[in-house]
Amino acid sequence: MSFSNKVGFSFCTLVVGLTVRAAEPVVVPLWPDLPPGVTGAPPVETEQPAKGDGIRRITNIHPPRLEIHCAPQSTGAAILVCPGGGYNILAISHEGTEVCEWLNRLGITAALLYYRVPGQRDGAFQDAQRALGLLRARARDWGLDAHRIGVLGFSAGGHLAARLASHTGPRTYPPQDASDEVLARPDLAVLVYPAYLLATNTTGAADLTLPAGAHCPPTFLVHAADDHISAENSVAWFLALRRAGVPAELHIYAKGGHGFGMKRVLSSAVRTWTDRCADWLREQGWARETE
Repeated sequence: MSFSNKVGFSFCTLVVGLTVRAAEPVVVPLWPDLPPGVTGAPPVETEQPAKGDGIRRITNIHPPRLEIHCAPQSTGAAILVCPGGGYNILAISHEGTEVCEWLNRLGITAALLYYRVPGQRDGAFQDAQRALGLLRARARDWGLDAHRIGVLGFSAGGHLAARLASHTGPRTYPPQDASDEVLARPDLAVLVYPAYLLATNTTGAADLTLPAGAHCPPTFLVHAADDHISAENSVAWFLALRRAGVPAELHIYAKGGHGFGMKRVLSSAVRTWTDRCADWLREQGWARETE
């Protein structure tokens, strides 16, 4: 099923009204033409060969788009899902489509972001800003609450989510339409083993790379202590939010490594992070009481 982003009706209400089963996701292109800064022939989106780890990896994303998974019993909340992959690929299943399925069980509409990779951090941020603006500006048309539009990201996608949550300036691209006039900062953020939040300064100390502060939304963070991307990324972000008076919750698991996402074959307690996150989302008034 496809969807023209110029049509105004509550497609989530329409789709879930047809069936209690999970509906086919609705695809919404982010840009009316080529994305900002893109000239010439667009890339050809590809899926990388399987590596035997059960992870689907796609790259050369075109077109940047939202894949909207409507919740069958919606609370009206929506979360933009940003898969990880080092800004080189998107881990599109265990950090993408499976996350959307979980959010749907909580009554939350999930908007899976296919952002530009490889090697396009600024382009990815433009895609994320545009996506969140579209969700908020057209919330009524899409059966959503414009004041409950959140973001959830993994690894590089966690960095992208943190960048959205902490950005206070204007859009980083020329406005396209009225969707670019609304706030592109989320009302809530979930950061799962976020990367690139710390950098070593000239004195050898680690500084945050983004301005976490009072303007940021309530945030839930998850990391494993044995992750090669240090859990200090999450700890530093959590402490900065707490110092600024922003509600935040942090879970550090002893084991889990990096990239556990929605994997259920894990032997450690890190596999329960979705339960803790669901509890937190319920406390925020975003999720149904039972899945």
